[in-house]
Amino acid sequence: MKSESYTVCFTKEEVLRYTELAGVKNPIFRNMEAALEKGYKGIPVPPAMAMIAYRHIKLPWKLSEPVILRKQECRLYRIMYADEIYTGTVKISKYSFRHNKLFILQELEIFDQQNHLCFNGISHLIAGGVIEKNTV
Repeated sequence: MKSESYTVCFTKEEVLRYTELAGVKNPIFRNMEAALEKGYKGIPVPPAMAMIAYRHIKLPWKLSEPVILRKQECRLYRIMYADEIYTGTVKISKYSFRHNKLFILQELEIFDQQNHLCFNGISHLIAGGVIEKNTV
């Protein structure tokens, strides 16, 4: 299963808020001059911040309770920048049933405007099951 594609844009204000909350002190996330001085073309998006793209994506499925996040992986393939437009999708790439529970690999993929994969966020989940929303 895969979601529709959604537009994702991380603003400079969101990057600033995220780094303040996470306690990130690196000036490249706050100051354009510092970012340019370090060789970036703009304010970079912190790698793990890309997971907030879920707020823009409506999943065509719902996981039944209980839902447990076992672990999460964030893989950055290309630097993403604040105030640039990206496209994101979520898919269930693998699943299995064990002990009456559903074990799922759910992947968030974010692509740039040239359709290059920039980010892959892999969530290892356990759920009671999955319900396709358009069948409910």
